[in-house]
Amino acid sequence: VCSMTEEIDFIVNISQTFVELCHRISAVTAIDSHLVVQKIVSVGSGWKEAELCEGSNSYVEDLCDRCASLWEMISCWSIRSSPPPNDHSAIITNQPEILDCTGNIIRTYNRMTEVVVSTSSTTHSLHSIAWNHILQACYMTILHGFSLILTCSTEGRALMSMDLAAYSAGISSESVMERILRRREMKDLRENEESRACVSQMLVASPGDFVMDVQRAGMQHVDAYIKAFYFGEEDLMSWINENCGSYKLGQSLALIMSSSFNSELSSSSSRSKIQQQRVQLMVEQVKNLYQQFEGTEMNGS
Repeated sequence: VCSMTEEIDFIVNISQTFVELCHRISAVTAIDSHLVVQKIVSVGSGWKEAELCEGSNSYVEDLCDRCASLWEMISCWSIRSSPPPNDHSAIITNQPEILDCTGNIIRTYNRMTEVVVSTSSTTHSLHSIAWNHILQACYMTILHGFSLILTCSTEGRALMSMDLAAYSAGISSESVMERILRRREMKDLRENEESRACVSQMLVASPGDFVMDVQRAGMQHVDAYIKAFYFGEEDLMSWINENCGSYKLGQSLALIMSSSFNSELSSSSSRSKIQQQRVQLMVEQVKNLYQQFEGTEMNGS
């Protein structure tokens, strides 16, 4: 009996892990993470400007529109008994290329989580599972894009904070619903009963009902990283040591290579070998820190 119980526990645990992985992959694909990162990097000289910008970059608006389209489809599909695999005409959206990616989230949930959810102490709705993963993917994508900007002015860092704030505001319940309804007003839906049902469902269950914690945590996670660029050498190394479990190695190394104190060193007319060695020493210290952390994690598991 004990052996069978252990096997059942193992199956449930591995199923949860597999479902979680499938959701993450589907969410990253649905938002087209690679394209978002490209747009962030393509801002180019905008990150180096010495003047404060009045508004956020255009990729933020594009990403918010994409999230709104995803919420629209999640809401419409959730009121169906089973989502049709290829019925694109039933979903009203101006971004049909993300239908298959969103469908993967829905199908993965429907096919694989019945046993897992029923044995879990907390049951989450389809809306919560899919939408949370989409927002997490967006915040992690923005973070990755910012970590690739190795040359950035103080005003550029302020622009990053502005982009982050604009995105967080753009995925609020009110903003998402405004985007969906504004787009739907451009189409003739008076004869489409299913579309009216979708709108009613979305108004009953808006995205803000599920994601306040995820949205707050995601914004704080990226905002903390942006602020770390302003730290001096000692404070930065202390911050990396305290947060190495929350950020990737490449992201921490990017802080060293592009932080404010390192920018000061590189802007001098002749950068001495001692200064270069100091930065290289910090890089090696961070690499060793991550190796030790990974070893501790493996031993703990």
